Amino acid sequence: MSKNYEAIKTLLDGLGLAAWGVADLSVLGESGPWGYGSALVLVSPLFPGAEAPTLESYDEESYHSAELEADRGLKGAVTELCSLLDSLGIPNVRISGQDECSLSA
Repeated sequence: MSKNYEAIKTLLDGLGLAAWGVADLSVLGESGPWGYGSALVLVSPLFPGAEAPTLESYDEESYHSAELEADRGLKGAVTELCSLLDSLGIPNVRISGQDECSLSA
């Protein structure tokens, strides 16, 4: 594996994410969006260290608070990742957020 991959893996493995992976963007066209052939995808835990609410225990305020906390964690992780990619000379663009209808960034 390349030194760049190892540096990226070490960073992402240490950020407390629920998961992360690499998406192949070449299936979207000749060079993918903005000319990138791949994307790093980060997943934040919504209820780290706690059980997800059930239908009986669901509370909108608590759920929204958990969403905001997860979003803050993801934004911090993306900031660290972009800084690392910049320092490695790897071109990158930050895409965040989610469309509520399509559930896509």
